[in-house]
Amino acid sequence: FLYMGALDDNDAVQFDDGYSAAEKAIVDAVIGAKMQPDRWELCQRIYREAGAAATFRTFKDVGHFTTREVNEEIRDFFRAQLAPPR
Repeated sequence: FLYMGALDDNDAVQFDDGYSAAEKAIVDAVIGAKMQPDRWELCQRIYREAGAAATFRTFKDVGHFTTREVNEEIRDFFRAQLAPPR
């Protein structure tokens, strides 16, 4: 379950405590310099085309934080994954 807020602009690639200049250049060249929505949408497409079993969710009106709706959806997703098969 991969999720982001549609208004999230906290891009870790822009900070040198997470990415070196060389790594940032690779990210920018390969998947784009603009995190939202460009890089986020491209990453979803890459996962889909690779056949990955992933669920993506973009939460409207949410930035770099969670809301009750976000927390409940995450909880429900994991409960469904952990439920015994019928």
